Amino acid sequence: KKKVLPYAHQMFHMYNEAFAELYGFCPLTDGQINLAIKQFLSLVSLEYIYVVVDANEKVIGFGIMVPSLSLAMQKSRGRLLPLGFVRILRSLKKHEVLDMYLIAVKPEYMGRGVNAIILQEGIKTALANGVRYAETGPELEYNENVQTQWKSFKTEQHKRRRCYIRPLE
Repeated sequence: KKKVLPYAHQMFHMYNEAFAELYGFCPLTDGQINLAIKQFLSLVSLEYIYVVVDANEKVIGFGIMVPSLSLAMQKSRGRLLPLGFVRILRSLKKHEVLDMYLIAVKPEYMGRGVNAIILQEGIKTALANGVRYAETGPELEYNENVQTQWKSFKTEQHKRRRCYIRPLE
């Protein structure tokens, strides 16, 4: 945590910068950033946090991945007590599915392999931990930057989210 904490605020401010052009994105406030740092650093195994910095120690990219807690939460019916907490802790240590929460790259470094470095290190760690599947979060269909990075993988789309606009009369 001592290695990641000095970069935490930079990471989420850079996240705001990296995602600013995407449809529907709302930048995080300082309060939300503080809450996200508190939540991620308490939940995430630090072996799945990747930070890429430049020569000036400025964050140019980062990735956050988490062992999937879905199965543990299903078995516990969404309850932490009496045994749900134990199941969650166990799934953080031994897991077959990895949730890829987010990967963000500073706009001027996009297309230069920063995300490839993050993915490569994430895949190495995941394979060493016995992970068989990875699941990404929501992605815009027209975001070619994120769609092209999955072309080398065997993928299966099993969820789709859509928004429709209809005027109310």
